[in-house]
This record gives sequence, structure tokens and C-alpha cells, in this order.
Amino acid sequence: MEDVGNCSEDIMNGIFAYREKYKDLDVEVEMMSPRSMLVQLDSGNLDLGILYGSEFDMRNSLRCLPLHDRHVKICMFMAKNHPLAGKKDLTIGDLSEETIGILSPDVSFDFRRQVCGFFEASGAAVPKKFKEFSSRRDLEIALISGGCVTIVYETMFIDEKHKLFSKEVQGKFSSSRIEVFWKKEDMDTKARSLADLLKERLKKFDQV
Repeated sequence: MEDVGNCSEDIMNGIFAYREKYKDLDVEVEMMSPRSMLVQLDSGNLDLGILYGSEFDMRNSLRCLPLHDRHVKICMFMAKNHPLAGKKDLTIGDLSEETIGILSPDVSFDFRRQVCGFFEASGAAVPKKFKEFSSRRDLEIALISGGCVTIVYETMFIDEKHKLFSKEVQGKFSSSRIEVFWKKEDMDTKARSLADLLKERLKKFDQV
């Protein structure tokens, strides 16, 4: 599975519950990037992948099921003491001249593309300064220290709101949901069973 921010713990607990329920199945869990996941799915070495659906939105050869109904909100995140954090009526356009923290292509296929799309959809200038990070944790540390700002799914840092300033970006954007992906038809029943269990764990995102 991909590091999907603060949903990761709920999903991991759900997978452990699935493994306990179906003790006859050999269930192993490994954190990996979408790029590695795609290679492993294509080679048949991986049965299921759990990640943001936007990462695989062009992979028509894969089967998928969303783990929650509501598309996650898009939010601006920055240090609580960042000069823009106190700006009244802060908009995405105010971030155009800032350094935008993103996950590297080795970690996320779509991070930079999505961020640029948010600015374009808002009619704001696309930033020219990007800084890549090799993990969500490294990006979080940079945000807290004021080294950058970012625009990303609310679930990435939803439990760090006491450490970070955040504000939802208003507008009609292409968002995403966390989904389970698989390739082989004989995995349909297992995938649907796991998805049903994980949906229960992620119900809180549909109730917001």
C-alpha cells in the first residue's frame, strides 16, 4: 500500500482484522510507492494495491473499488507561523510565488501534475518553484519548519492540524479517493471482501 497519510493506520488495522478473520489466507503487507506497486501488479508479484485512485487513473487494465464515497477535500498546508497563514481571504493564487513541496515522481506519479492542475483550474499562475521530497514524513517536517507550502488531499495531514495551518481550497477540482486496485480476475472476491471491511474503517470520511 501507498502511504496515504493519516488514513494509513486505519487501513493497516483493517488489513490486520481481515487477516485475523481469514486465517487460511497468507496476507502480507508492504509499504511501497505507486511506481513499484504498478510494476509488481503487472508482474503478478502483487495481488492488491491500496493508494489514491488518481495515481492509477489512466491504468485501464486494473480493477478497482473506492474505500469511501466522498472525494477528499483539497487543502493548502503550511507552518502555523508562515506569513500567509494569517492572511485574510487566503486563496490558492497567494501561493504562486511560494516554494511548493511535492513528493518526488519515484514516490507519487501524480503529485506535481495535480498541484499544477489546482492552480490552472483556479485561474492562478502555476508556481515555478517546487521542492521534491522522498517521503510524506520529510514533506511534513519541511512544512512545519516553514521550508515550503503545499496543496494536497486533506487526508495526508488531517491529524497534524495542531502543527500545521490548513485551509480548504474552494473550487471544482479533480480530487481523489483511496481505492484498492488489482489485476487478476481470480482476486475479485478477496478484493471486494477486503474493500467492504476497509470501508467500515473509513466511514468517518463520508460523515464529515
